[in-house]
Amino acid sequence: MNTLEKLTKEGEIELPSLPSVVLKLLEAVKNDSFEALAHLIKFDPALATKVLSVANSPLFSRGKKIESLETAISLLGTEMIKNIALSFILVKNFQRQEKNEFDFENFWKRAITAAVSAELMAQKLRLAGDKIYLSALLMDIGIVIMFLCRPDDYLKVFDEKRAENLSTVEAERNIFGFDHQQVGAEITSAWGLPEYLRDMILYHHSPEKAPLEIQKEIQLISFADKMAGIYFAFHALDKYTYILHHAQKYLAFSPEETESLVDEVAEKSQELLEIFDLPVRELKPYSQILEEANRELQKLTLNYAQLLQKLKEEKARAEALAQKLKEANQKLMEMAIKDGLTGVFNRRYFQERLAEEVNRFKRYNGSLSVIILDIDHFKKINDTYGHLFGDEVLKKMGAILKTETRECDLVARYGGEEFVILLPSTDLKGATRLAERLRQKVEETEFSYGNQKVKVTISLGVASISSPSEKTEKELLSVADKALYYSKHKGRNRVTAVKI
Repeated sequence: MNTLEKLTKEGEIELPSLPSVVLKLLEAVKNDSFEALAHLIKFDPALATKVLSVANSPLFSRGKKIESLETAISLLGTEMIKNIALSFILVKNFQRQEKNEFDFENFWKRAITAAVSAELMAQKLRLAGDKIYLSALLMDIGIVIMFLCRPDDYLKVFDEKRAENLSTVEAERNIFGFDHQQVGAEITSAWGLPEYLRDMILYHHSPEKAPLEIQKEIQLISFADKMAGIYFAFHALDKYTYILHHAQKYLAFSPEETESLVDEVAEKSQELLEIFDLPVRELKPYSQILEEANRELQKLTLNYAQLLQKLKEEKARAEALAQKLKEANQKLMEMAIKDGLTGVFNRRYFQERLAEEVNRFKRYNGSLSVIILDIDHFKKINDTYGHLFGDEVLKKMGAILKTETRECDLVARYGGEEFVILLPSTDLKGATRLAERLRQKVEETEFSYGNQKVKVTISLGVASISSPSEKTEKELLSVADKALYYSKHKGRNRVTAVKI
């Protein structure tokens, strides 16, 4: 199973697709037809205007005035014109704001600034700028795809990152089991974008693991990511310090060249962001930011020790708040899917998971079973010993069921004294064996509350489907329920199993 299948929960969530104009644009470039490319861009006046504006910007024009698309294509080449057009289309189409928690605008500001950084460094190193520009622009596209597919899960990444002080990649792996590098690499292949993007995106947070022949290019876009972070991320000074210390080793830039490059990135990015209609206040060169900060620091009346202590206190407060928010979110999520009394899952969540498992069963075949069980004479327990005792019986019953089942099984309270167990990849024989073990375990267990003790039994109904079968979740549950009724009718404290 690849990463995209995991992200979409094996087809239950639809992946975002590229606009049709992008597919036509890629086909024109593949055929090396600048006439077709020019025709496509001219067909969209807004796109044509943007492409010419970007082509005439100091970043790409190289001092030549470009007045027509044909001239732009002949001077810059179809590949670079494609990248410019693709940049505008992607930024325009992936700025939806269904969820306010994700700042699409800031994402694209950082992505374009990274692309500008990469292009400037590629020019200095005489590398293929067209590949570098697009790789830097799309290196984090996996973040957007992960959020659009599973927004609620991705918000947990933000919580995990803040609360545990993790990198984005580490937090993603904790929540999803994979990260945006893998998603980005696979989605660009699925979209039919140039093949070189896959490795460039896959290793941009770990260039040392990349194939030797492309390590230098990937190191460059990794630097571009940190360069963009100076202007559009937290811990800007850390990123600036890293670049100053490592640019000489990896890119053979002197400290003076690096400082000049950081300032040039701000200047060129400001121009490009305005063309892309991404509002940004004056993007100051970082040297100017540092100079202003130094002047402000000189005005402070606090001595160094006081300032350091204040920073420590603020950091501690922020970390404590982040942890509380994480815990609160976790509790809210559990309240939505767990039964408050027994601690097992609730009926609504069970129904959702059952539908998912039936769909998965139909796609991949195998077997699927359900057990429904009911506590015998539970009303008599409540009437004789009181509802508090009855609650303790339900709690202990939930604990027994969780202990005796596998991690992949799902135990839920179905209603009142009734519980249900979902058993993926389990045939009738395996499900019946488990049901009998549960029956014996409960029969041997002493249920107590205060000084009162009682023995309890359960009746169970088991239903199972195996390939091939077109049965629905409702039919599977109905058969299990009828099997439970048969167990109760035949004297209780027994298991009835049916294969459908």
